[in-house]
Parts: sequence; structure tokens; C-alpha cells
Amino acid sequence: MRPSSQTRVERLLRASRLFSDVDDDVVIELAASAHARELRVGEPLWRAGEVASRFTLIRSGLVKVVRHTPDGGEAIVGLFGPRESVGAAAVLGASPYPADAVAASDVVVALYVDASPVLRAMPRRPRTAAAMNRALLDHTRALQEKIAVMSAGSVEQRLATLLLVLTERFGDERDDGSAVVPVRLSRHELARLVGATTETTSRAMSRWRREGVVDTTADGFELRHPDRLREVTRGE
Repeated sequence: MRPSSQTRVERLLRASRLFSDVDDDVVIELAASAHARELRVGEPLWRAGEVASRFTLIRSGLVKVVRHTPDGGEAIVGLFGPRESVGAAAVLGASPYPADAVAASDVVVALYVDASPVLRAMPRRPRTAAAMNRALLDHTRALQEKIAVMSAGSVEQRLATLLLVLTERFGDERDDGSAVVPVRLSRHELARLVGATTETTSRAMSRWRREGVVDTTADGFELRHPDRLREVTRGE
């Protein structure tokens, strides 16, 4: 019988979007190589240019993928949360990571998994290969969401789009239609995500708070009237 700790890891892998449909024996082999790491906000999971030889599964917290700009700043190109994988496209493409991955919440727990069992199985296991193809589609979707946010129009439209995207991916909807999003982001990070200044972003968030549309909590955001944000995205 396998140790209980490995069995728990197998359940974690099964609960993830990346490994939920991978063949059972492959999951067992993956669990045997897995190890967890706890990171504080600002700590890197990896840096751009490092060899992508292992999958990274987020157990808790939020991770941002950032590219450095010529002026010394950084552009956030993706956000990833619990049960999502980050960097899978680079792993499957046997290429270096194209950007940094950094902890974006106070504490992030990441599970690192050796990619070798999956890479060996893909040519002969259609189920595992299909699961990895879905992972690439998820990666594409994350990029498309970023493009959707950046092309949504005004700063308020971009900010409303971002909050709705975060709600769809990580939020918990209540019976009254409101939603709680357990994703902590500062005004500065929200501004980076929508390509705006911190001052403009803060003004929009403060106005929505006064109007009872959105509130900031200790754990993230509370969307009291998501329909109002949908109206904003439409320019109403």
C-alpha cells in the first residue's frame, strides 16, 4: 500500500485541471516525485530563461507571470490560482520559461512535479496526451483573457472586465447574485493588470465602493452587484 502522504498528493493532482484526466499509473508516478514549496509575496517560482523541466501546480494563493519592460518596469501577462498549473506550455514544449512567475499573494503553496512521466506517456497514452492538450488550451485562454482585459476600452471597462474574469475563475457566487473573490491584489497591482495608473484605478474602486458595487475585504474582493460591472464593460 502506498504511504498516506503520497495518496494525498495523488488526490491533489486529481483535483487539478492539469492532471484530472491523466492515466492512473502516470498520476501515481507523478505523486512519487512531487514536493511542495511555500513562497511569500514577491518570491519567484522561477525566472525567465530557466529550463522548464517540471510542472507547477498551485495549491493555494495567487501567482502572477510577468515580463520585464525596457524601462525597468514589469508587465503582468497572466494570473493563476488554486488548482491551476502555471508554465505547462514551456514544459510541454521543452523550452525555457519565457517570463518570471512570482508569488502575488501573502503566501503561495506550490507543488512541483517532475514532467518526465507525462512526457514519456504522451506518445503512447491518448488519455494523457489529451489532458496535456487541454492544458495548452487553458494557457491560451489565460492569454486571451489578458487580451480581453487590455482591449476592453476605458480604464473602468478594463477594471470591470478584470474583476469579472477573476470572479469567473476563482469566485464563489452567493444566492443573492453577489460574489466573493478570494484574491488579494493591491491597487497598484490592479493598475498594472489593466494598464492604468494607480491613482485612476483607486478612484474607480473607491467610487464603486461608495456606490455599493465592489468592496475590498481582508481576503480579496466582494462583488455586491456584478450586473453593474457587466453594464460598465458594455459602456453603460
